[in-house]
Amino acid sequence: MTTQAASVRPRAPRRRLRWIEPAALAGVLVHDLTVYRRYWFSTTFSSVVEPTIYLLAFGFGFGSLVGQVAGYDYVEFLGTGVVATAVLFSSAFTGMFQTFIRRTYQKTYDAVLAAPVDVHELVSGEALWIAVKAGVYGCTRCWWRCCSASTPRRACCWCPSSGS
Repeated sequence: MTTQAASVRPRAPRRRLRWIEPAALAGVLVHDLTVYRRYWFSTTFSSVVEPTIYLLAFGFGFGSLVGQVAGYDYVEFLGTGVVATAVLFSSAFTGMFQTFIRRTYQKTYDAVLAAPVDVHELVSGEALWIAVKAGVYGCTRCWWRCCSASTPRRACCWCPSSGS
């Protein structure tokens, strides 16, 4: 007499259709957006205030001593670097510190990996979120500066912090 359990063959694991599933990637991005809603003000405030302080200190303080650099006003020359470092610092902080906290103390990644999300999808989603957030921070400054200027200057597209 054979039992039914002996006649049932174990199924092969289901193969994934793609290396990165769009649903898993979207799940990671939605999670990051949901968490970001709670702390957006403090992150955005520091990403705006720090470059402003640098621009005021170096651009208008030290800039009064330096006239032009390579044919550009010193404030225009400095503004490009200030925006670039602000975007770099906002993404580097997220990539290092917040990832460490989520992995070590909050165990967020363990919880996400309990869902049908693979490690490469989680890493890709986190990297995409960091890139999108840094791009929005950089482009928002550029759009705000170009749209608020009465007459666009030659460095407006590159230097949103430049004076008009």
